[in-house]
Amino acid sequence: MELHRKFTFDDPEDSYWNDNDSQNSFFEDHRNASVARQVLDDLYEADFDIPEEEAPDVEDNASNGITIKQNEEVFDDIPKINFNERLQKPQLAGKPVNESPRPRRALGSSSMISDCSFTSFSSDATVHLDYSRLKSEHHKLQKYLDKVRAERFEPPSVETTIKRLKRCDPVALDFYKSKQDKVELLDEAINSRDNDVILTVVLFLKKTLIVSIFREILIFKPEAAEVYITYLRESNDTNELIDTLFSLGRSDEAAMVEFSCAIKKCHTTSKINSLKKCLISGFSDPTLNSEAKFVDEYIRLIERQVPIDAADEEESKSGSNEIFKQYPKKATLIGQPLLTTLYYCCLYHYNLPINVYASPLSFKATFNINEKAYFWMAASALSRKKQFTELEKLLICKKMIVAQKLVCPFPWTVFFQLVVKYGPPSKEILSKWLNAVGDVDERLNISEQFGDLTAAVQIDAIISLKDKQKLVNLMNKLNPKSVEYNKAQLILANTANKWKT
Repeated sequence: MELHRKFTFDDPEDSYWNDNDSQNSFFEDHRNASVARQVLDDLYEADFDIPEEEAPDVEDNASNGITIKQNEEVFDDIPKINFNERLQKPQLAGKPVNESPRPRRALGSSSMISDCSFTSFSSDATVHLDYSRLKSEHHKLQKYLDKVRAERFEPPSVETTIKRLKRCDPVALDFYKSKQDKVELLDEAINSRDNDVILTVVLFLKKTLIVSIFREILIFKPEAAEVYITYLRESNDTNELIDTLFSLGRSDEAAMVEFSCAIKKCHTTSKINSLKKCLISGFSDPTLNSEAKFVDEYIRLIERQVPIDAADEEESKSGSNEIFKQYPKKATLIGQPLLTTLYYCCLYHYNLPINVYASPLSFKATFNINEKAYFWMAASALSRKKQFTELEKLLICKKMIVAQKLVCPFPWTVFFQLVVKYGPPSKEILSKWLNAVGDVDERLNISEQFGDLTAAVQIDAIISLKDKQKLVNLMNKLNPKSVEYNKAQLILANTANKWKT
């Protein structure tokens, strides 16, 4: 019966069964029940005499300073009443009371006890039957409560837990305490192929395990690791993402995440420091030596851009340099790519010597820029400024000492497209550059794009191709009074020329 005292009912009336021990129960000891009934009957059948109150003494009233005589004089109009007599002879208004003594009725327990008490039962058999039923019901409830209490701290099976997670039902994962239970739970989540369930279990493991054990589990569970990495990318938790990638041996990805975070910093000093830290940590892997060189060059580029931008900003505000008035500086140079920086220096500082930070030649030598890249950026800047003389110097082949031959490091078609982007040069310069094109068909195709401006070059190319029909077609487009028209007419009239068609 010790278990009976553990149970607690919500109804206060039932607390009797919880607070009283079975051995002290009134119903279990039949002898005590009979004795209690007899004592209760004797209690109510007992006759007690109540003594009458004695009348107050005159001396007591005199001691208070008030005498009976004085009271009678003051309250003379009030009828006198003997209180002892009044108590003994009660009267009703207008009717005399029978003074004969009233017979005393014996009081019994049956007249004073409620029908709901145990003495109202018909017999002891009824009491014992009801008690047996209550005892049986109490035993069942106590048994059920003990079972619920025992199962309360026992975790459900991993299959049941994963099914409930897939249904989005509330689940208490704190029941799984040991590492083995948690790994089994993760295995079952991976088998479910539900990324949300896998992520829920992984986050639970991260919260309840130390970092080293958690990383070890991710190494042997690549599916869970991939889900966790995706979650970190989407939540922008870069520090945890970098540490996780390094622990999984994915140094190249971790280095790129570090680099992307570093270049997003707005403050220049913080960006440089972050890039240097990235170079030491992420790109220290020997397999990333080539990438580390690019990061080092980017750091040196930013460190070079800072003084150039500061000086140009000051000149732009002061108005001391005419180039900044003609081509206003619209954006900061810091953080721009290498070729953009080279174009900037060609536009604003083309004529500076090589020993100056802002010199294009200094950038070319410092960062090992190839000839084609340097030529393209310089030609773009010079074409914009219409400095065609300087542009022609770029075309001169440096290998030939005596003769000066114009050589373009990339196709002439692309060169002329770049030149005419900001307006074509003069007729003489354009004809000179077109005559430098070695292929006749290419020269003719390029010259046709400029129309009458390059008519002489077109006529020479057609003569070289010996295409009479093309020459006739060109004459029809030219002005009859122009020099080029007369030249074409004389060539057609010359019978010594041999034509293909």
